[in-house]
Amino acid sequence: MAISMKNVPVEAHWSIGKVERYHSCIRRAYKIIVEELHGTGVNKDCMLQMAVKALNDTAGPNGPVPTLLVFGAYPKMTISDPPMPFVVQRANAIKKAMQEINKLRAKHYVNAALDHRNGPNTSSLHDLPINSDILVWQEGPTSVRPYYQLENDYQQAGDEQVNAETFTNDEVTAPRRNEQRTRNLPLRYRDTPNLVVFLKSDETICQTSFEKSRQKEIQGLLEKGVFDYVCLSDIPLGTRIFNSRFVDEVKNKGTDKAYEKSPLVAQAFNDKGKDFVLTQSPTIQRVSQHVILALSVTLQLNLYIRDISQAYVQSSTNLCRHFFIRPPPELAEEGTILKIIKHLYGIPEARNHWLNTYLRHHTDKLQMLQSTYDPCLLYSNCNDDLCILGIQTDDTLFGANETFCIKEQTQLAKAGFIAKGREMLTISTPIKFNGGKINLEEDNSITLTQAQHCENLSIIISKSIDTISPRSKIRKLLGPKEQYVAQRARGPYVASTCQPEASFDLSSSAQIIDPTETDIKQLIQRINWQIKNSYRGIKFVKLDEISLKVLVFVDSSFDNSKDLSSQIGFIVILADKENRANIIHWSSTKSKRKTRSVFAAELVGRTRLFIVYANIRFQKLVFVLNLIIYMFVVYLFYVLPTGVGALTSLVISRVIANPNNIRHYII
Repeated sequence: MAISMKNVPVEAHWSIGKVERYHSCIRRAYKIIVEELHGTGVNKDCMLQMAVKALNDTAGPNGPVPTLLVFGAYPKMTISDPPMPFVVQRANAIKKAMQEINKLRAKHYVNAALDHRNGPNTSSLHDLPINSDILVWQEGPTSVRPYYQLENDYQQAGDEQVNAETFTNDEVTAPRRNEQRTRNLPLRYRDTPNLVVFLKSDETICQTSFEKSRQKEIQGLLEKGVFDYVCLSDIPLGTRIFNSRFVDEVKNKGTDKAYEKSPLVAQAFNDKGKDFVLTQSPTIQRVSQHVILALSVTLQLNLYIRDISQAYVQSSTNLCRHFFIRPPPELAEEGTILKIIKHLYGIPEARNHWLNTYLRHHTDKLQMLQSTYDPCLLYSNCNDDLCILGIQTDDTLFGANETFCIKEQTQLAKAGFIAKGREMLTISTPIKFNGGKINLEEDNSITLTQAQHCENLSIIISKSIDTISPRSKIRKLLGPKEQYVAQRARGPYVASTCQPEASFDLSSSAQIIDPTETDIKQLIQRINWQIKNSYRGIKFVKLDEISLKVLVFVDSSFDNSKDLSSQIGFIVILADKENRANIIHWSSTKSKRKTRSVFAAELVGRTRLFIVYANIRFQKLVFVLNLIIYMFVVYLFYVLPTGVGALTSLVISRVIANPNNIRHYII
C-alpha cells in the first residue's frame, strides 16, 4: 500500500502498460457518463472529471481505493437540503460508471487467474500403491533400479528378472565415494587448537606511567573532603559496599596538549538505592548546539569552550544517603572502607547534583535566562552582556562578546570552581564539544564534523568476527546480526549531529528487528558512505540580523515501512532575505500512530513540526501553547470528521507561515 513515484518514459514500451491499464476503465466510465448526461448541458471537461472521480472511488487492480488511500474517507453530501435534480442525475451516472468499473476489475482478476502458471500435479504419483511400475531415469551405462517393498514386511527383494540375471541385496554395488581432498581443511573444520600468544601487560609500567595523575586525583579529593575513612565494624549490617577503581586515560592524545587523567570512579553496578533518588539529568539537545553555532556566526560572537576539573566533587550539595566503597590499593590499605560524603564519578545521582549547582551559578551570578525547551541552553540578551551558552556535564560551549567573557571569568573565580583555561575558537585552533569538532574557516564561517566518531564505523561482515568497541574493549565472535545492531547505533549519532543526508536510511534500519541480507546491504551502503565522507558536516554562515526568519519544511511517506507505518521527516532552517540559510534542526522518525491515509500522515507530520517550531520561536509561552495546540489538533483530526481535519491543517499552515496568527486561532 506504499506510495512510490515511477518515471515512465515514452521509449520504455514495456512500462507504458503501468499507466495505460487504467485507460480502458476511464474510457468505459466516460462513455457511460456521456450517454447518461446527453442533452443536459454538461461540458466534456466536467464529464471527464466525473469519470476520473468514479475511477478513484472504486478499488483498483491491486485492491486499495485511491480516495480512501489519500483522504481516509469518502466525501459526503449534506442531507439538510434535498439535492437538485441535476445532482441526482450526475450521481446516478457516476454510480453506473462505478458498476461498470467493478465488472472490468472482476474480469481482470479472472483473466489473471486463468493465465497463472501452476506447477506439475504430483498427487497421482504419491497415491500409487506399493510395487507399482514406475519410470526409472537412466543416465550413462549405469541404471538405478528400485527395490520392491512387500507389504507388512521389513525385508527387501531384488528385481524378478532384469537382463536374465537375478540380483540380491548383498550384490548391490556400494555407492561411489569421491576422493579425499589432499589440501588442508578450512580453519573451522580443523581439530587443531588455535594457539594465540598474549603478551602479559606490565602493571608496574602502567602504574608508573599514571602515578602522577593518580596522586593528583587523590590530593584533590582529600582537599575537597569527598570521603571519610571508616572501620568495617562501624557499617550497619546488610549495607552494600561498592568497589572503585582509577580510570587511566590520555586526553587530547596525539597533540601537543596531551595530558594524563585518572579519575576515581565508583563501581555502582546494580545499585538498588538509586530507585529512591532522582538520577535523571538533562543533556544538551542537538538543536541547541546548532543554534549556538548559527547565532555566534550571525552576531559575530567569539566562540569559547570551558572545561571544569573534577566537576562532580564540586557540587554544592552532599549525598542524601549512605554510600560506602572499597578504595583501590593505591589509596588505602586492604580492609579500609570509604564513606562518600560528596559526589564521586559513578554515583547515579552525582550528575544531577552538579548540573543543579552549575545552572544556579549561571542564572544567579551571571543573570542568564534558561531556555524553556532545553534546560541546558541559556542566554543573556542584554545590550552589554550578550551570550548564548550550552552545558554538557563539565563542558561549556558559549558564544559571547568581550564584556560577558570578563564577567564570566570574574564570577568563576569568586565561586571557587576549579577549571582549565578557557579555549577560544580560531582558524588555527579548533575546539571539541560533545564529540564534535568545530572549525573556523577563513571566510569566518563555522563547520561542525564528526570525523572521530566516523572512525568507529565499520563494514558488516557475513561471518563472526572480533570487534573493538570505542572504549578499546574486545567483543568476541559477533555475528552479522550483532554487527548490524552495533553499526545502526553508531551511524545515527553522526547523522543527527552533522549529516542529515543519512538520517532516513539509518532511521529505517533502526526499525528492523531481524535484518535480512537486503537490509544488511542497505545499511552497509550508508555506513560506507559515512566512512568515505567522515569530514563531511554542516556549515554555518553569517546571516542578516534584521531579516532573520525561521523556515520549516515537513513531509511524510505513507506506509513506507515494513509494518505499514509512516515515516515523518522535517527540517528547520534559519534564513535571511538574501536566501542564505543555516540548518539548525532536522529529524526523520517513524510515526508512533498508525495512519490510515496520506492526509492523516501529512497532518501528524505537521503537528509534530509545529511543536518543534513553537519551541524554537516562542520561549516563554511554549509549554502552554504546545499543550493547547497539540490537544486542539489531535481532537479535531481524530474525533471530528475529515472535513474539520482539513480545516485544522489549514490553521497550522497559516500559523507556521505567520506566527502572529497563533493567538487568533487559539482563541
